[in-house]
Amino acid sequence: MAKHTNTRPHKCTLCDYSAVEKKGLKFHMATHTGEKPYTCEFCNFATHKKTYLKSHVLTHSADKPFKCQVCDYSAVQMGNLKKHMLKHTQPKIKVKKEPKKHSCPHCEYETVIKEAMTKHIRTHTGEKPFKCQQCDYSAAQSGTLKKHVLSVHTSERPYNCGHCDFSSASKNGLFSHVRTIHGGERPYQCSYCDYSAAQNGQLKDHIMAKHTNTRPHKCTLCDYSSVTKKS
Repeated sequence: MAKHTNTRPHKCTLCDYSAVEKKGLKFHMATHTGEKPYTCEFCNFATHKKTYLKSHVLTHSADKPFKCQVCDYSAVQMGNLKKHMLKHTQPKIKVKKEPKKHSCPHCEYETVIKEAMTKHIRTHTGEKPFKCQQCDYSAAQSGTLKKHVLSVHTSERPYNCGHCDFSSASKNGLFSHVRTIHGGERPYQCSYCDYSAAQNGQLKDHIMAKHTNTRPHKCTLCDYSSVTKKS
C-alpha cells in the first residue's frame, strides 16, 4: 500500500530521508556509516549497493555488447553508450577564428581589412592609381577623384560657407573648410612627431618628406625627385 499511497514509514534517524521499503533505508544508511559490503573480486572497488557492483564488474569484461551505430565505439554498459552518442547528436560549437591582421611594412599600422591596408600603403608609396579623364590629376582613392571632378571640372558647388564666399562641391569639403580655416583646427596629427595639419593631404606630404623619405615624383631629365608633383 505504501507504493500507492506515497507513504514512507521507514525514516532515517540522522537526516530527513524516508523510504517506502526497509531495504531502501538500509541502502541510505550506508551513506552515513560509510559501509560498503559489496566488493569487486578483480580490484579494490567497493560499494554499498549490489547493483552498482554488477555494473562495475562489467568494466573488467572484454565483452562490449553496446555498439555505436555511427562509429566503431562500443561500451560495456548502455549508459556509457548513451553518453557517447551525445558526441554525435549535440551541435558542434564553431570557434570563431580571430581575423588575420595585416601589418604595414613601413610603419606600425595594422588592420584586419585588406583594402584598408592597400589604401594606407599608398600614403607611403605615393601611388595614385585613379586617373582623371579630363586632366593629368590622379588620386590614391576613387572617392578623392570624384571630389576632384566635381570641384574642378563641373561648376556645381552647392555647399556654401556662412562665414565667407567659399563654396564646395561636397559637404565634407565645406565642413573641413569651416573647421580648419574659420575654426583654426588642425585635426590631422602626425604619429611620428608633434606636427599637425589642417588637411589630410598635408599630413601625408609631411610624413613622406620628413619621416619615410618617400619621393614618388621623379624628374625624367635628372635624379631629382619630390614629395609633391608641383614641387
